[in-house]
Amino acid sequence: MNIRECFEKMGENIDDVLSRLRKEERVAKYSLLFLKDPSFDELCDAYGKGDAQTAFRAAHTLKGAAANIGFNKLSHSASELTEALRDGQMPANGDALLTQVKLDYTRVTSNIRAFQASQNA
Repeated sequence: MNIRECFEKMGENIDDVLSRLRKEERVAKYSLLFLKDPSFDELCDAYGKGDAQTAFRAAHTLKGAAANIGFNKLSHSASELTEALRDGQMPANGDALLTQVKLDYTRVTSNIRAFQASQNA
């Protein structure tokens, strides 16, 4: 699998990302680095503890990291959760929003890991 196929499997448009990063190798590099970003784990941990302020910061960071690499569906769901947490309170619909973030994050990371495995094969 190449990085273009990886993006296709995620339902994302790599050409938008290439307009900024210029090379598929660079997109691949930053996609692999995304796996090391701790913001998703921080979000889940803070949300589980009812810490809305830390969850807000983590969701905001995740939103930006995903947007920078072109993971638009994840960025969108993280943005919705970010806005719901903005007032510093746990939102009534927060569980549903977090579930969507988790689904989008899993879709992204599982495809990146499949790409990574194909490069190491």
